[in-house]
Amino acid sequence: MDVKYLWDFLEKGRHTLGLNVGVGYQADWYLNGKLGSSNLETIFADGIYPVIGLHYYYKHHQFELMYRFGGIFANSGYKRTNSFQYVDIDNSSRTIDQNTLYHQSYLTFNYAYRF
Repeated sequence: MDVKYLWDFLEKGRHTLGLNVGVGYQADWYLNGKLGSSNLETIFADGIYPVIGLHYYYKHHQFELMYRFGGIFANSGYKRTNSFQYVDIDNSSRTIDQNTLYHQSYLTFNYAYRF
């Protein structure tokens, strides 16, 4: 979920160019699973992230280039100690101690057509 402020700094006829900045919230929920013969616990991770981008509107067409920053706040990564034995296909035993979930940064290009 994102909340953005849009600032149209150039408007000429049917062309509009602007900047958008905002903040968003992401929540990931991984339900109990199974790995080999071991059961995994439920994992929940959430984070708040800033976004910045450019948008361009022409008639009914809307384009947006947006960058979402992730991993910069303290709650953007989640670590959980989850020790269990994992038996490999060749019957060798391994212990997995921790799962780490991170919210990553990424660049998106969006297009919308308004009717």
